Amino acid sequence: MKQRDILKRKYHCNVVNCQTVDVVMEMSAKKFRNTTLIPTRFVLVIDVSGSMDLRVVEEETETLLDRVKVFAKLVTNHISEKDSLAIVTFASDVQLDVPLMSMDKKGKKHVEKVVEQIETRGYTNIEIGLLEALNVLQTNTMTNSRDIIIVFTDGVANEGETDPAVLVQNYREAQKDFAKMTPLSAFTIGEDDPYLLKELAANLGNEAFYWLNRSHEFEADMLMPVLLRDETHITDIRIEIRSLEGTTFNEDSVSRTHLQDSGSTSLTYFIHSIPDMVAKHIPMQILLDAEKFDESLGKTILEVDVTYIDHEGSNRSFTDNVVLFSQFGGNEIGASGEPMIEQTPYCVDNGSVLRSPTEVATAILMIAEGKYRQIGVKALDDVGLCVRQDGDDLPNEHKAIIKGAIIEINKIKRSYCTLMVDQSAETKLLHENAATWISSLDSARLLQNQSDIGRIYAIQSTLETGMPTARGVFPNQQQQPNMDWRLKNKLREVEKLSKITKKTVIVFGTSRVFEGKTFVLSERLRCKKVGWKRESIADVIVRCGGAIDYDVPACPYDPQPRWYVQKTFPDTYLICAKKDFKKVTYLVKQAMQVQIPILTKKFVFQSLKKKKFLEIENEDFHLYIHQEEETTVTL
Repeated sequence: MKQRDILKRKYHCNVVNCQTVDVVMEMSAKKFRNTTLIPTRFVLVIDVSGSMDLRVVEEETETLLDRVKVFAKLVTNHISEKDSLAIVTFASDVQLDVPLMSMDKKGKKHVEKVVEQIETRGYTNIEIGLLEALNVLQTNTMTNSRDIIIVFTDGVANEGETDPAVLVQNYREAQKDFAKMTPLSAFTIGEDDPYLLKELAANLGNEAFYWLNRSHEFEADMLMPVLLRDETHITDIRIEIRSLEGTTFNEDSVSRTHLQDSGSTSLTYFIHSIPDMVAKHIPMQILLDAEKFDESLGKTILEVDVTYIDHEGSNRSFTDNVVLFSQFGGNEIGASGEPMIEQTPYCVDNGSVLRSPTEVATAILMIAEGKYRQIGVKALDDVGLCVRQDGDDLPNEHKAIIKGAIIEINKIKRSYCTLMVDQSAETKLLHENAATWISSLDSARLLQNQSDIGRIYAIQSTLETGMPTARGVFPNQQQQPNMDWRLKNKLREVEKLSKITKKTVIVFGTSRVFEGKTFVLSERLRCKKVGWKRESIADVIVRCGGAIDYDVPACPYDPQPRWYVQKTFPDTYLICAKKDFKKVTYLVKQAMQVQIPILTKKFVFQSLKKKKFLEIENEDFHLYIHQEEETTVTL
């Protein structure tokens, strides 16, 4: 296979008034069939601070940690045997719960067992979690692999380093000796301002920032970095661009996405990966010397060096040249005596200038898209700044900012329509692209509260990177702009698996269904662990409002005239294992003697599920209930 076929590149150009050249560098990976990917090492970095014990939705029993455990199980089952996985949990401290291990059957089984035992603790220190993840990768070297760190937190870091710029620098310093850069995928949920996590995703990752919607099956969305990895054959793309022939870059128009270094005559970008279903675009504007325009025609004004790692782990490199072309001379004068304002759109592919109607229309579309992106991303950045400065609900200023951006997008659309053939398919597409950007910005404009700031960050991030973000960010009736249909289908399949996985997992949220009730546990149930948190039944009952007694209450002793004074104990119950009941253990005898109802553990679970104290007369729930005329015993 030729090298040129692996990473496809094209340069869309438009010379304006012989003074500037708008350029959009477009890159996409060739779609491979029946290609084996090199192994991937995944590190899941999970927040287990105390707030992870809160319920995801008020009416449900599942906690955030319960849902993240489902995600961890989905990842474990999805990745192949040649891949490796480690799990790091962080709170005030950091813990390596699962060391890096191969995901064969034994490894998968071990991970699932450990995940069930993860519990919450302490506050939130993201820094130590990320640095430990890098340490895991560094101490387990592998010559030919790809590494991905996926971090989830539900709130603001309140311990460790919390300054985004410093934390980014610490992360980069920790991996300076790595052979390859390790990308970070960042997820959050909740109403807090996730500015730190958003900045980590922008500076250390390749994907959009993921904000999760509580009302969605977000476990599937959390698998998005893994699903994108499945469709990725090109990684570690470094692009060095130099301007020649006395030209310079307009630094105000340089794309900041993936930018590593910049100057008036050079730009350096680094992109962690390009999935097969995604095209990456780098817009820029070149300033020309109008007096030397004619002599620069046909000469190379941009030299682009590209290096990357292919699907086999081999290093590849190319050098591209972008030449200056115009159908107008630099000294042409209009009828009014003023220089003519003319535009020349064209494409450059493999050093050749392409000027067919299709190529010209494509160049216009790509350049217009680049300007839409620049305007939209800046507007959403300004909105985020307003919110962080005000600290209250979204100020009305944010609506004015977005409205101004929409006006600018419409102006750009109209200006480029003059270069297109009326009623052409490309003209229609130009209108549709502008409408998509306006619709995306409108989604942010309609948000009202500061609690929506995470959603605004996610919209800004997906528009800036051209990568998909989690579902539930955009309104249901609006199609997410960067969601490829193949990825959408995969997410639907994962969502089905997520629902099945949840059914196999017993989770217990926090409610008050047992308030005012006292329970005694039979001998076999006292040490019984249940749920993914591996809580004792006693802990579950206490957390849900009940009280625990470790012995059946006895009737007061009175030698005259009877041995015992008969006394009732309302709202007291023995939760009993059926084996203990069959053996008629000491606690069972005592409960029958003082006429305390004996219930199965199923009663506890069903009461939690239904969120109410159920009727104990149900034969599925009781083993013994005292009645005036007869005693009912159900085995």
